[in-house]
Amino acid sequence: MISSLGAAGFTLYAQGLWSALFFQFLIGFGLGGTYMPGLKALTDHLEGRAQSRATAFYTASFGLGSSISIVVCGKLGAVFGWQWAFAYGAIGRCWPRC
Repeated sequence: MISSLGAAGFTLYAQGLWSALFFQFLIGFGLGGTYMPGLKALTDHLEGRAQSRATAFYTASFGLGSSISIVVCGKLGAVFGWQWAFAYGAIGRCWPRC
């Protein structure tokens, strides 16, 4: 949710370096609050080979998903402007909760 607020804030209110930096910080803070706790929750409930496979799948999926998101946002930004790229990021981060 914090990442969504950061992306939405970036879309609507970023006007220079400091405001953009603040909203980018919120995006990163939200990301950090999901990746490692999610990995910990996953590994706490599994053991042995299942834990190893799940960890590999989780990290690979996270990296792949992040890469696809960057490509899509880049294409949206090139066609519609940077605000739409961040709007897409805000919606994607909160979907389906928003």
